[in-house]
Amino acid sequence: AVTALLVAASRARPLPFAALAPYLTDSDPQVRWAAAYAIARQHSPAGARALLQAASPDAAFRAEVARELTLKVTGDSLRERAIARLRQLAADADPDIRINAIRSIGTFGPVARSTVLRALNDRDPNVRVAAAQSATAALGDARALWDRAWRTDTIFKVRQSLLESAMAAGVVLP
Repeated sequence: AVTALLVAASRARPLPFAALAPYLTDSDPQVRWAAAYAIARQHSPAGARALLQAASPDAAFRAEVARELTLKVTGDSLRERAIARLRQLAADADPDIRINAIRSIGTFGPVARSTVLRALNDRDPNVRVAAAQSATAALGDARALWDRAWRTDTIFKVRQSLLESAMAAGVVLP
C-alpha cells in the first residue's frame, strides 16, 4: 500500500520532499525504490539532494539515483557530489545502472570524459551504446578523443551512435 501511494505521489506537484525522504531508508526495498522513483520524477535540486544523501543496496534504487543526477537537475551547487556518485554508479555491477549513470554524467561535459571513454570499453554492448550516445558534451570537439572512441568498438550501433554524437559536436569521423 505504501509503495502504491509513493508511486502515485510522483505525480504530485509540488512534491513534499521532506515527507518522502524518510521512506528512502525504509526496511522494505520496494518502498525505498518507490520513494526514489517519486523523488526522481520531479527533476528537482531538492530531490537530487535527498537522493545524494540516501544509499541503498537495491539496484532499482541506484538506477533511479543514476537517472536523476543530471547537470540540469543538480546545477552548480550539487555538481561535485553528483559527479562523484555518478562515477561510482558508472562502475556498478548492474549494466542498467551503468547505462543511467553514463547518460547522466555525460551531461556534465568534459569532466565526464574519462568515465565516458572507459564506458566505451564496457563488457556490456548496451553500456557502450549509451556511452557513444552520451559522448557529445563529454568529448566536445577534441578530435583525438573522438578518434580514440571510434577505434574502441566496431559494433554497428556503437559506431552509428558515435557518428551521430560526433556530428552533434561538429566533428567528422571516418
